[in-house]
Amino acid sequence: RAPDLDMMRSRCCLDEGPPLLREVQLPARVPPPEQAFWCVQAGKHRFPFEPSSRLAVAALLESGQAPEDFDLICATSLLKALTGDPSRCADTFYLQRYGRAICAVHVPSTFHSFDTPGHMVEALLCEPQQRAEPKCYYCVSQVRIGERRVCYTSEVDARDDSGRLVEIKTSSNAAKGHMSSSKVALQVLLNGSSSVLSCSLDSSKSVVQAMEKLPVDEILERHRDSITAAGQRVTLLLERLCCHELLSDSCSAAGGSPLVIKMTFDEIGEPVLTPAPLDVGVLPLGMPPC
Repeated sequence: RAPDLDMMRSRCCLDEGPPLLREVQLPARVPPPEQAFWCVQAGKHRFPFEPSSRLAVAALLESGQAPEDFDLICATSLLKALTGDPSRCADTFYLQRYGRAICAVHVPSTFHSFDTPGHMVEALLCEPQQRAEPKCYYCVSQVRIGERRVCYTSEVDARDDSGRLVEIKTSSNAAKGHMSSSKVALQVLLNGSSSVLSCSLDSSKSVVQAMEKLPVDEILERHRDSITAAGQRVTLLLERLCCHELLSDSCSAAGGSPLVIKMTFDEIGEPVLTPAPLDVGVLPLGMPPC
């Protein structure tokens, strides 16, 4: 069930940045994982513990912009799926028109956990929040892909003393190479981070042994060819999506509201669109008419 728009907007703090990185003396032991109820619910992408990929719609309205002026409003998960990323192509997306805009909701095939070394290292390196239920932080970006105008949200980790976004990546020493992989390159390109803080753990994954700050420009240059290919694929598939007959203005459900469409991906990463069950909602409740 879609959450209420007013409730989503009341939880948007547009003038507040992500937590500040703090200095730690190495080696440093990571804190124990949180087992709070909100952690479990956020890991399952359940509102209000996690804002869901409807966040961009609420953020646009809260900032006085018109969602219907865009062609696609989504989270980075959909853009990654359009690049052919196997983990995202295994997920399900629900789409619905709002004026000219296609709004998307992401339903992962698997849920993540907060008791991983990566989340525990983030808790170690970021200034603590004085809240029983910590906030989550997202960047809302507006880009043009081909002829299409896109607004999307991407989760961000932290900021440095200058206010620039920093992506925190954690691994064992043996697997350090993945810190600047093409997958990481795409992630930081989308979320606007200026650097990647690479954290190396010991074999027990309980102690941070070393840290290195990697400039994003160097990572992007190293993977220029793969990013270019991903961009070309996204441009092609996005144009097909926007022109799909099931997402045309003439497709309406009972009552005249735009039809909700289920999108999955086939074995070669091509989108497959079918009408969604009638009880699926994409747009937040209480959306103003466009």
